[in-house]
Formats: sequence, structure tokens, C-alpha cells
Amino acid sequence: MDKAALASSRPPAYEPQTVIDAFTAMGFMCSAFDSRKGITCKAKAGVVPGYSEEVAIIIPAHFVPSQRAHLFTHIHGNNTVGASFDGFMQKYKFEDILADSGRNSIMIIPFSHSTTTVLNHHDLQDAKLFRMFMDSVTGTIQKAKLAQYATPAAIAISGHSGAFNPIAQILEQPCPDIPEPCYSRLVNEVHLLDATYGPYTDRFARFAAREPASRLTVRSCNGGETIAGAKALLKATRANLPPGSPAPQLLPADATDAAFAATNPAIMLTNTNHMNIAQTYLPAVLSDQGAP
Repeated sequence: MDKAALASSRPPAYEPQTVIDAFTAMGFMCSAFDSRKGITCKAKAGVVPGYSEEVAIIIPAHFVPSQRAHLFTHIHGNNTVGASFDGFMQKYKFEDILADSGRNSIMIIPFSHSTTTVLNHHDLQDAKLFRMFMDSVTGTIQKAKLAQYATPAAIAISGHSGAFNPIAQILEQPCPDIPEPCYSRLVNEVHLLDATYGPYTDRFARFAAREPASRLTVRSCNGGETIAGAKALLKATRANLPPGSPAPQLLPADATDAAFAATNPAIMLTNTNHMNIAQTYLPAVLSDQGAP
């Protein structure tokens, strides 16, 4: 029996109506509880403080509340095709992927209508707005009794294409004067899907060197524009790793899942095309749960 089937055969470890009530009070519209997919709550543009566009929150059926929740955020690339929020959610089937992964995380999916890298998910790039957004979401998670405390245990982020810019900004946002939470320091996983464009290889390299638990994965399309960035990131991560650390290698497209999982940072070429890479690899990303 797979993880999703096993989860659907058990009652949830959380109270679905409490979750629905908490998110509805914040302005979300929530689905009924599904024994496999859990609950998906969607907010229209401007509903969530700190974020001016649509947002989805997914609580999988298998989620087990704890003192501090683990969060997984996916940031999509530039919206050059003019996708709608509902069309985007239907295309990627995040509920199914999360259910199949068995990852004990709540998924946060902020949507962006922007067609440019500079403005893609622009609210996330602003430290004050990002903090307001995360405070709003984590506070509601606490009210929903999905975690004892609002401050999360850790935050994983995946991103496709133009998402490199908001992710790079998030990683080095300054910590506030108050003791917690410092969301930028709570990021412990970054997964880049054909997203090594631009001038931010140094930021991703510094993230990889933060501590042994930091997990950085990169999948770059063969023959595409991100190859140079992937190689530059590989060089930068080697320079930033502590003395004695094994030097990461550029993994070929036929590298095994075991080889990828055993490497950190894991930087791999792939023959998948740019427009399909997120759909192809998000299941593997969600199943990739931390540094080896």
C-alpha cells in the first residue's frame, strides 16, 4: 500500500472543521476534507495580509500536527502564458503530488500574474511584506490547531524559472529585531527547477554552506540558458563549503535517484524541456526531505 492509500485509510490527525473554520475566518474558501488529498484553501487577491495576489494552502490528509509545522512553498516562474490561478492549480495538481509524497508539510502556493522576473512574486521580495504574509499564514495554522506554535520548524522552497529572483531575495532578507521568527533563517531546503539565471549564484552558494542541514538541489535543462548558471553555482558552492567537505559534482541526466539523493548540493542536468520541468520533477522534490 502506498503512502497516500495508507493515509486515506486512517482518520486524520487533525480536526478538519477546525482547519476550515480558521482559514475561512481569514477570508479563504476551503474545500471539504478529502480522505486522500486533505483540505485546499484558496484566497482571492488581496485577502491575505502582505500578499496582493491569490494564495493556496494545502493541508494533506496525512498531516500530523506537532509543536511547529514544517512548511513547503512553491514559487512558479514568470507568467508569460497568462495563466489564471485556477488553471495553474488544476495543471499542477499539487494536492495529488503532496498526498503521494507523504511529506508531513503544509504547502503554501502564492500565485503571481507578473510576466517579468523583476515583478514576479514581488511581495515576497519585500522583507516587511514577506514577514506580514508569513505571520498571517502561520498564525492561521496555529489557530487551526495544526501546530502548537505559530513559528514554523522549517521552510522548504521550490521554484521554477523566474522564481530564482524572489527566492534569492527571501534567503537574505534581514532578521527583525525581535527574537523570532526570522523566516529567511528558517529556510532549510531550496529546490531550483531550471532556475539558475541571473546574478544570484552567490546567494544560493551561501545558503548551501549555512549548515549541514541546508539542502540545495538544482535541475538544469540540457542546452538551455541555465547551464552556465548551474556551473557557476557549482563552482561557488565548492568555494563556500567548509574545509574537508566532499566537492559536489555536476550530475549527468542519467544519474540515478540514489546518486542525486546522496549528493548535497545536488546539481543535475536533465533532458526535460523548460516548460515541463516543474511538472516532471515536483514529485521528486516533495519526496526529497532534507540533506543526506
